Amino acid sequence: MKFLTMDTSTELMSVAVGIDDQVFHDEGAGGAQSSAHLIAMVMLVLKQAGIGLKDLNAIVFSHGPGSFTGLRTACAVSQGLALGADLPVIGIDSLLAMAQNAKSEHPQFNRFLSLMDARMNQMYAGAYEWHNNQWSMAMAPVLIEPQQLSWPAHWHDDDHKRVCGNAFAAHQTHIGNELKLLSDPIYSLPNALALLTLAPHTWRNGHAMDPDQAFPVYIRDKVAQTTAERNQASL
Repeated sequence: MKFLTMDTSTELMSVAVGIDDQVFHDEGAGGAQSSAHLIAMVMLVLKQAGIGLKDLNAIVFSHGPGSFTGLRTACAVSQGLALGADLPVIGIDSLLAMAQNAKSEHPQFNRFLSLMDARMNQMYAGAYEWHNNQWSMAMAPVLIEPQQLSWPAHWHDDDHKRVCGNAFAAHQTHIGNELKLLSDPIYSLPNALALLTLAPHTWRNGHAMDPDQAFPVYIRDKVAQTTAERNQASL
């Protein structure tokens, strides 16, 4: 199978092409820069792979949560390329991609609580279980305050659970206290390589869609803060 995957949901922008067991990959600075450079990176990786868009089975992107600008960019680029090449698209949860990368690095663990810094003194959280060679969702992605953190109820006595993500620098004290961590969190970002690992199962489960049906999953409705809110968040 042949997939083009892209992730711009965090400060990292990445693109990958998978042709069966062959992988071609590139990454760079994301965030606000992703809208200017994503298409060029896609074309570069396709050239390295020696294929065109019409050779693909589908285009895969992280649909969120994450950076509002990044999510819009990946969705719009995926839609545009897919429409031009008459391809379906697949949107994948960026917190699941975090868990996939953590699982790849630490295969002995089967349960991952993914935490992504959402700024404004908040974080995105989602929980995922690996069982019978596939992922299931133990907690759907939510936007929470750090003090609202908790493990899924049936995970409390499990020694094979870990926290992963990029929220620790901003929320280290709350994460350690609320979850009573006995081991260091796993630093993990969603990226195109994780999407490439997740894509075949998602494809087989029938989650490909027409490009005009693809939308970012923001979770947070409000993007900007007032001056008073920014001042309060810094206290």
